[in-house]
Amino acid sequence: MPSKTAKPNFDMNSLLYLYLEDYDNFLPFELNLTNEFDIKFDGEKIHISKRRNYLKEILGENIYDINVIAGENGIGKTTLLKTITEILMPTDGEDDYYINNYKYLMVYQLDFETVFIIHSLRESNVQPEVGAGMEKIRIEHSAFENYDLDRPMIYYSPFLDFNVIDFFAKDGKPQIFDISLTQIVMEDLDKNGGYMDSNHDFLFHKTKNSKRQINFINETKGEFDLPFELPKTLNIHFNRLNPNKEDISARGYSLFDKLTADCATQLREHSEDQSKKKVIAKILFLRNLLSMYFLSINGIKTPGVLHHNYSDDLAKEIIEFKSKYANKLIKLIEKFFANDDLFKSSIFPQLIAIVYRLLSSRKTGIYFTDSNHLLVLEVSVDDPAITELFKVLNYVAPKEGVERNIVPNLHKFISFDWRNFSSGEKMFLDLFSRMHVVKSSLTEKHRPLLIFIDEGEIGLHPSWQIKYISFLCKFLNAIFKEYKIQLIIATHSPLVLSDFPKERVHLFKKTEDGNRRYKEESFGTFAQNTSVLLANDFFIESSLIGDLAKQYINDILNDIENIENAVQIFTGNLMERILLIDEPIIKQLMIKKLREIRYA
Repeated sequence: MPSKTAKPNFDMNSLLYLYLEDYDNFLPFELNLTNEFDIKFDGEKIHISKRRNYLKEILGENIYDINVIAGENGIGKTTLLKTITEILMPTDGEDDYYINNYKYLMVYQLDFETVFIIHSLRESNVQPEVGAGMEKIRIEHSAFENYDLDRPMIYYSPFLDFNVIDFFAKDGKPQIFDISLTQIVMEDLDKNGGYMDSNHDFLFHKTKNSKRQINFINETKGEFDLPFELPKTLNIHFNRLNPNKEDISARGYSLFDKLTADCATQLREHSEDQSKKKVIAKILFLRNLLSMYFLSINGIKTPGVLHHNYSDDLAKEIIEFKSKYANKLIKLIEKFFANDDLFKSSIFPQLIAIVYRLLSSRKTGIYFTDSNHLLVLEVSVDDPAITELFKVLNYVAPKEGVERNIVPNLHKFISFDWRNFSSGEKMFLDLFSRMHVVKSSLTEKHRPLLIFIDEGEIGLHPSWQIKYISFLCKFLNAIFKEYKIQLIIATHSPLVLSDFPKERVHLFKKTEDGNRRYKEESFGTFAQNTSVLLANDFFIESSLIGDLAKQYINDILNDIENIENAVQIFTGNLMERILLIDEPIIKQLMIKKLREIRYA
């Protein structure tokens, strides 16, 4: 019998089957999660037999099992995924809610020769019944804590619903990674050092997310082929902010007003002059940097800020500046940032140096999306300047210093985006980059991964939903080459279901009173036409057309039924209304009905 510390075989330690009862609002149900075995439990005996796995070749080298949970809205798919995760967590058998409150039976495959049964049912002896192909396979069952069945688990959801998984892992094992949008946002905000308020929190998350995506692209170059081309360039936005005049000293605001007015004059006069594009870009950047500087003063209600004494000589030079030469204005603004002593950080000179280096490169694309508000620089995704910008954005200011007011505005001032990259590609990139972070955090190699993906296709165009499972399998096989993967997903999409044989599809519905859920027998899904899947009342209870279109057709039929004479066919514009309908069979039947009335 294996010891608790025994390491499972690289290819094994997979969860084959789960039977669960006394689960909140669910009738007892079973999930056969393996392509390798047929498993059935009748309450006393569990029958296990081998089956041929025809999916192995198309899933790829590393994915050995893939299952999908589907159901009506509000059926509890997310809760079910979470509960499976929680039940599979290690326990000492005492004071554990999930083990003590649910009756369960689980079947694992420990290695090529051993199938292991774990259960918490009242019957002390669940008898295994050996079927075909099991002659060389040993079946054992014992207490849960006697076996080392831990494996890393990953949970992904694209939703921001604050339905966070609560984990109670013992001693940090197994490694459980919640990379749902909710959890990622919360972790990003927790790492911001407390320098940002709720108005800026999501800007900080957006910056962190961009960094994850950039790292993924740069660190996986040539490692594998994705179904779409990853971006080679990145757009860096330097945004204009809006400081509040009332939160700045009168003298300070007069300097800000004069400098930005001079910048506006230069932008108006030279915005169409391509020969001065880099000069205009500098002015636009410096003007926006001034807006960040003065916005950072907003909210600092100390006398030292409200009555900040700018250098008399510099203030006079700014107020009296009248030169028409752009380069002289640039020098003056640079001098302002070099001489100011309000903020002790070197953030402003650093940003100026980074942007100037970018502007001096022939590879940098320069765009004025709106010459009065926004500067966009297109740079190579592996340009060192991006790393330098992230260092500035990660600046941690002293908690008591006025510099801390710069931090939130940095994330409003600088943002990142991908040029000519579709929303579907961005969603895949988001998933891939988060998975990539998990890979770098895994401490035990050669342990099977159990991955839960909760409606990962949500928001994707139907053409992308068709490719979703194929893309996902290719990616997971490529990035987790040292692991075997068991994948359980939840979905509402019939396009996704068409990639799964019915044995791998687990459908849940509500009872008629709506109070409980039950597992329904799966219908034919694999390679099934999606219109057939949609026609099943599992997805749509009434028809395959929208309610507005259905109402439109019913109104015409009602008018036809109430025609008193043939003249009303024309006065009611019935033919014109019918010709708007694109479905040919419905259209022809309605035209036929009209003709019958006309010639009656």
